[in-house]
Amino acid sequence: MRCVITFFALILATGWLTACGYKNYHSNTSPNTRLFAYISNASNSTLSLCPVSMTDGSLGTCTTTNGNATFQRPLGMSINPSISLIYITNFTNSTISICPINSDDSLGTCTTTNANGTLSNPDGIALNSTGTFAYISSVSNNTVATCPINSDGSFGTCTASNGNGTFSAPQAINLNEASTFAYISNGNASMSICPINGNGSLGTCTTSTGNGTFQEPQGLSFNETETFAYAGNYISNNLSICAVNSTDGSLSACTTTTGNGTFNFSVNQVIGLFMSSPSHFGYIPNDGNDTVSICPINADSSLATCVTTSGNGTFSQPSAVVMTQRN
Repeated sequence: MRCVITFFALILATGWLTACGYKNYHSNTSPNTRLFAYISNASNSTLSLCPVSMTDGSLGTCTTTNGNATFQRPLGMSINPSISLIYITNFTNSTISICPINSDDSLGTCTTTNANGTLSNPDGIALNSTGTFAYISSVSNNTVATCPINSDGSFGTCTASNGNGTFSAPQAINLNEASTFAYISNGNASMSICPINGNGSLGTCTTSTGNGTFQEPQGLSFNETETFAYAGNYISNNLSICAVNSTDGSLSACTTTTGNGTFNFSVNQVIGLFMSSPSHFGYIPNDGNDTVSICPINADSSLATCVTTSGNGTFSQPSAVVMTQRN
């Protein structure tokens, strides 16, 4: 559920799409399908809430919320696929905002948790596909917290892991759909790839450099079939597109794209990229110029010509994008 950053998240849904931490749920659309986007704005501590066109992927008129003042430099986001809750990382005060999503896609009253003290400048958050565990990357203590999720959406007792020493200023995080692998972007031009054990803990992690294309990657997302992964590189202002090995989760044969020059990333901890199966568009936040790139996804998983939007002026260092889908 990634991806931190300015991070990238890819989402494919049957009811809920979640990213940056970003889970991929396969699309199940109908003529009445409605998509709604949530974009975290780091510099003014708000979320932009925007309807999404199923026709051309464009964003309608956006509004903003500060999560009843709980947002403190929000970066990563993930949506619980089991219950109507959105989880937002707060970088400044090392907490997570937990907000109910109303039937009209607005947010209800948010609460916060410090994950029993395991967080230190959290960037990314991802939920497993059943909504029973949350994984939160903390850039300042080189750990990922694993938190069991109670039936009401609150956290149980969290534990922290250093990824057997592979985590280095870990930023965005994402899981594959089966929740068997976690992908954590590091500040040292690498990605940690960690198997997820049956009890939700992380196994022995390996690292990937995207065959040299990762330049401080800050998020990762997948296409619908999870045969390709997308990672945002803030230093080179491009995305790496890598083949995914379904057996061991490894990445190979990476290429790069600049989104026809529309990508504009800065050092903001996350690139929360979202690839939407229902609309067949990718959404890449550009915190360097307060826009989101909207890119058609080709059949071969490459990106077609991207356009940008400012969310009718509501974006302010946009960091991550997640979506809900209602049929």
